[in-house]
Amino acid sequence: MINVAKEMEHLNKLAGDNQAKRFTGLWESITSEIWLAQAWEEIRRNTGSQTPGIDKETAKDIDLNRIRHLSKKLHDGVYRPQSVRRVYIPKSHGKLRPLGIPTIEDRIVQQALRMVLEPIFETDFLPCSHGFRQGHSPISCDARHHSRACVPLPFPALGVGLGVRGVLACPGCF
Repeated sequence: MINVAKEMEHLNKLAGDNQAKRFTGLWESITSEIWLAQAWEEIRRNTGSQTPGIDKETAKDIDLNRIRHLSKKLHDGVYRPQSVRRVYIPKSHGKLRPLGIPTIEDRIVQQALRMVLEPIFETDFLPCSHGFRQGHSPISCDARHHSRACVPLPFPALGVGLGVRGVLACPGCF
């Protein structure tokens, strides 16, 4: 039996020690029942797990037997992701933003993939890279970084300017 957290740490260490390393056997990790069960635990803690996808299923519909069945479908190559349910959520300025809601099974598979890929690719990011990373955000990209590493200009068409919540965003951070 594997310890998923320790395996993730191990992947991160291997990637950090050797940038040229090629990883094999990742599919076996991703599709194992224990890895999928851990992915499910992380999904279940999120309030979004109660939001149904197009199949109308929520967190209440997942149990260990369902995880086993999902693992088997992945191993057998018969798993197919479903279409996402499209909803529109209001933004602060009155417009609507489209949001895609995957099925619970698809969320579990996506989480399992994230859990194996993130520790590997995280080592490739620079400390000043803040976009789309756990524990990093436009807010965590402080003025000290901007004064040293990039020159943010207020030109939104060039991808530079005010970003989320009016925080300065620049290509050097994302």
